[in-house]
Amino acid sequence: MLSRRALLGSAAVLTTGCGFFESQFSAPSLPNERPLTWAVTWVSDEELPWLAEKILIQEDDNPLGPKRGGYSLARRGVEDFLHTKELVDILNEMEADLVNVYTFNVADLAANGALLPLDAVSDAEDYDLDQEFYPSLLDQFRFDGALYALPANARPLVMQYDAALFAAEGLPPMDGSWDWEDLARTAEQLVLRDKDGTVRRWGLVAHNHGIWWALWQNGAEVEDSAGGMCSLRDSSAIAALHFVRDLFHTHRVSPAAAGIELWDNIYINRRPPVMMHSQHPTQYQPDYRVAVLPQGREQVAPISAEMGMAQLWQERQSRN
Repeated sequence: MLSRRALLGSAAVLTTGCGFFESQFSAPSLPNERPLTWAVTWVSDEELPWLAEKILIQEDDNPLGPKRGGYSLARRGVEDFLHTKELVDILNEMEADLVNVYTFNVADLAANGALLPLDAVSDAEDYDLDQEFYPSLLDQFRFDGALYALPANARPLVMQYDAALFAAEGLPPMDGSWDWEDLARTAEQLVLRDKDGTVRRWGLVAHNHGIWWALWQNGAEVEDSAGGMCSLRDSSAIAALHFVRDLFHTHRVSPAAAGIELWDNIYINRRPPVMMHSQHPTQYQPDYRVAVLPQGREQVAPISAEMGMAQLWQERQSRN
C-alpha cells in the first residue's frame, strides 16, 4: 500500500490530470503550475493545517505532491452534516477542484452529477490503480460501475486484546498461529461473572464491525458473484454463522447486543472486553495490543475505506 501522504497526493494528481511521478502538462496552452482548491468536509478549521501540512502540502520530496506534481493546493473547510444538494451548491460556489468524500456519500454526490468519473483519466495515464490500491477499497468508491474517488485510508479488521490481562492470566500474546478454537477457548477463560451470572467482563466482542469476517474466513460469500444468488445456504456459510452464534449462545463469551446497546456496553459504560474484532483503536484501554485475526479455513482480513479524494465535475467541464 502507498503511504497516506501518497494516497492523498495521488488523488490530487490523478483527478486533475497531472499524471504520476513527476509527469507534467504537455499541452502548451496550460500553465506549468495549476492552482487547485481542496474542499475539506467533516474536518474542523483547527485540523486543516495538520491535515494538509503533515500529510501533503509540505512534503517537497513527495513525487505526488504539489512541488513535483505541478500544482498548488489551497484548502477550504466545508460545514459538517450538509444535505447533498447544499454541499453541491457550496462546492460549485467556491469553484472547488477536489473534495474529500466518504464511502457513504459517494453515491449521492455521483448521482447528483457532482463528481467526475476517474476511469477515463486513469486509462489515459496508462496507470493500473489495482496495483497501488486494494481493489476492494476502490470498489467502495464506485457508483453504477464508475470510479469516483481514490481511497485515502484503509482499515483492516484486526484483533485487539488486553495484553496486561493476558499476562495476568498466564496467557501468551495472540499471534498468527491462533485459530477459531483458540479464540473461543481463550474467551471462555477470560469471561468474568458474578455469582448471580451477571457478566462483569466479556471475553470477546466478535461483531463490533459485523460478522462478515466469519463468512470470508470460512471461504463463504453472501452472494454468488456469477449468478447473483444468495449463498448463505452453502455449507461453508452455515458453518461460519453457526460459529458466530455459538460465541453468543453456547460459549457465551460475547454479548448478544447490537447497535447503541453494544456501543454503550463497550464505550459509554467503559467495560471493554478482553478481545475485540475491531477496525478502530480502543481509547479506553491503553493496554490493548493489535494482532492478526485468528485463522479460519482461509487467512482473510476484511478491509474497508472511510475517506477518499474526488474531483468535482464542474471543474473539469469549465477548464477543459
